[in-house]
Amino acid sequence: DKIESEWTPQEDHKLRIGILTFGVGEWGKISEYMKTKDISQISRRWQKISQTRRGRWTAAENAMLEKLHNDHGKQWAQFAGILGR
Repeated sequence: DKIESEWTPQEDHKLRIGILTFGVGEWGKISEYMKTKDISQISRRWQKISQTRRGRWTAAENAMLEKLHNDHGKQWAQFAGILGR
């Protein structure tokens, strides 16, 4: 059974990696990868955190971009979607 709880920053990070790995809409695969959230929780969370933001980047966003770049190369368009930028 999946856990119904608040999302942690670590789970948000894992969701972003799942999106990068499997693609938007592959909620079943991402749910298997995450193990702590079900398909509907994942799709709802992605809708919430994938909205485009503007303005200064936070330290957490900078760190996430650096990690994505180090782990996955120069996939800037995908990173923009993951980071909502």
